[in-house]
Amino acid sequence: DGTTNLDAVDIDGAVQIDSTVTVGVDNTGYDVKLFGATSGSYWLWDEDADGVVQVGTSQLTGTLTVGVDDTGHDVKFFGATSGAYMEWDENVDELELRGGAATPGKLLLSTAEATVVDGNKLGQIDFQAPAETGTDAIVVGASIIAEADATFSASVNSTDLVFLTADSGAATEKLRIDSTGQVTFAD
Repeated sequence: DGTTNLDAVDIDGAVQIDSTVTVGVDNTGYDVKLFGATSGSYWLWDEDADGVVQVGTSQLTGTLTVGVDDTGHDVKFFGATSGAYMEWDENVDELELRGGAATPGKLLLSTAEATVVDGNKLGQIDFQAPAETGTDAIVVGASIIAEADATFSASVNSTDLVFLTADSGAATEKLRIDSTGQVTFAD
């Protein structure tokens, strides 16, 4: 409910923070260490370097929650190229993928299938209203699918782009652009 000033803090359990935490004083700073479960593994905010130093391996397992429902926070992941990042912007409830200078933001949908054959899906985007009620309203209403049109090999990657929409029930194929560019409409 207010401000608490502490000289040293050791936290051995779970902590949920729903607002801003300030460590140190602007232009003074302090080191902050977050230890992992593996001996010698931690993240360090080094006040001398004004940056984060990673020591050891960092891995998140399980669910990571940022913010509180209906409050939100921006979450930003930077890429290796200057200016490139992925950000959830809580002000507009939007995910942005931004590329570096002269490079577009890219989204890659891929499969771990080692032997791609005709009919395998390489990637899929679904559109749905899961908070609706009823039977038809909660199923996927539309999809865009990249589908293999042949067995892949060193020289073959024939892929169709398939568009599905729904009027009642599950979405079904309405349009297909095949690997040669031919467009077909479903009956």
